[in-house]
Amino acid sequence: MFYAAISKQSSLIMTISSPLMTYMIVSSFQGLGGGQPVRELGLEAMGELKGKLLSQPLVVGICLGMQVLCGWLEEAATNGFGIVNTPIRKISLKSNISKANIGYRTIATDDGPMRFYFCHSFAAERVETLNEVDTCFTFEEPCFEKYIAGFRAGKIYGLQFHPEKSGPAGREFFIRIMNV
Repeated sequence: MFYAAISKQSSLIMTISSPLMTYMIVSSFQGLGGGQPVRELGLEAMGELKGKLLSQPLVVGICLGMQVLCGWLEEAATNGFGIVNTPIRKISLKSNISKANIGYRTIATDDGPMRFYFCHSFAAERVETLNEVDTCFTFEEPCFEKYIAGFRAGKIYGLQFHPEKSGPAGREFFIRIMNV
């Protein structure tokens, strides 16, 4: 498994370990913290990492990992990989309760509605057309209707939610995408 994480200390960590399933290599790009370390990586490192990710048979970007797969990152004032050309902006909810999306939310998937855990304050804006996307996962809650919960673009999955923290639904989701 190729694993890359951007930490708050701006370090890029890559390790090689056993794949989850012996017949498939899974690439995971999971972010930790805010988008500032993305800008600090610089264009050369971002280009190198994008090349490595695109060469993998399956890429799963979780939380900040999904956001980095997109276009403009407002929080870091820099570009992501641009796999999906949609901006990542600060969540703006009508409710005064929270400026972040924390907790379990229901999203629409190809297999029907599923509940996953979210913890983020920046999100990908939902746009009319995302030509580079095969599947777009949308929120079923009206307050999040202008954001996307995830996408699939060929062999690349961008997930704003945390399947690894979502119990049986998350495990089922991982199994499903690894068998595609």
